[in-house]
Amino acid sequence: MTHDVFISYSSKDKTIADAVCAMLEGHKIRCWIAPRDVPPGQPFASALIHAISASRILVLILSSDANNSVHVLREVGEAVDHGIPVVPLRIEDIQPSEEMRYYIKSIHWLDALTPPMERHLEKLVHSVQALLGVEGVLPLAVTASEPGPTKKARPTFPKWAFVLAAVAVLAFGAVLILPRLGLFQSGNLPGAPADEENTPASSAPEAQAGAEGGDWTPVSFVTPNLQLWDVADESSYTAVGQRSSDAFAWSAVTFDGDMNFSFDLQGALSSSEGCVILYGGGVEFSDGSLIFCLEQNYYQLEKHTRYHEGENFLAYTPSGIALNEGVYSTTIQIAGDTATMYVNGERVLSAFFDLGEIPKSGRIGLLKPWTSPGVTFSNLRVQLVAE
Repeated sequence: MTHDVFISYSSKDKTIADAVCAMLEGHKIRCWIAPRDVPPGQPFASALIHAISASRILVLILSSDANNSVHVLREVGEAVDHGIPVVPLRIEDIQPSEEMRYYIKSIHWLDALTPPMERHLEKLVHSVQALLGVEGVLPLAVTASEPGPTKKARPTFPKWAFVLAAVAVLAFGAVLILPRLGLFQSGNLPGAPADEENTPASSAPEAQAGAEGGDWTPVSFVTPNLQLWDVADESSYTAVGQRSSDAFAWSAVTFDGDMNFSFDLQGALSSSEGCVILYGGGVEFSDGSLIFCLEQNYYQLEKHTRYHEGENFLAYTPSGIALNEGVYSTTIQIAGDTATMYVNGERVLSAFFDLGEIPKSGRIGLLKPWTSPGVTFSNLRVQLVAE
């Protein structure tokens, strides 16, 4: 696999590592991350060594768990031995261990200690782009009050580290606008069923501007693998805690054109993740579909497949939710070439998509990723909207 960035992280920080990978790949920066990119049949250690040596940058997710990980330390050491720049992203208020300091003591790291996380991820993207020499990436402006570096680097400090240090410091002086991701401010929920018991008052329905919506109708689903689903009735579908494969369920009929789709989501544990597929092919992942996901740390929108491949990533924003603590009333709106998701009455993400890639025709799918311990979809309804 040809890639630009190797992502080094402790397995306990996988959620944030995946978010970093998604953000970088959403900006056309090719990543290598384990276990996703370990070739079948190749020894794990050998795959890591080859991937690091083939990288142009190593992004280190720096945390207390990474500090204590022998594997992370070896990966960083391997990168330094090959002269590969290391970009630390500190996600906890900790100092590097003595062993880690040996490799990154003189490197300025990026801090991601305070919300919103996407602001820190954007700074990381800009730093990586600068090191890669991406065309059109200009130095960030520094405000008049922004202090400069207080230390001079040692004479043996590598040239690439000077570039990283400058970008890291300058990054604190500006806030970037997320290009093409469409992460907007919270807004009012469009039309959604208001008579459901679990629908919060803040998500009361309002007429959708500029379009005529039909009646809200329940949607029935077919569960191809009965071992992965517990179906109490046609209004509630629970994907059980099976970790070896993704669990899919598909609407019994296909839907065409613009629509609003409403459902409630509740996880078995705070690490649960649930996704909804619009315009799917009815058999796992397929081209021409949109995939909306809710997880304890993020909301996300992808196309074609759940697993990031180049241009699939459309939108990401941190969530800070814990699915086991309540039912999350969700509405997905498709209007023209815009996809928007609302959770508990607030707009959490919105993005444009290519109508040539998404023909807006297919089945609605429910998805529990294989890494999730269990999730329940209920009160599933659709409203077709005249274009």
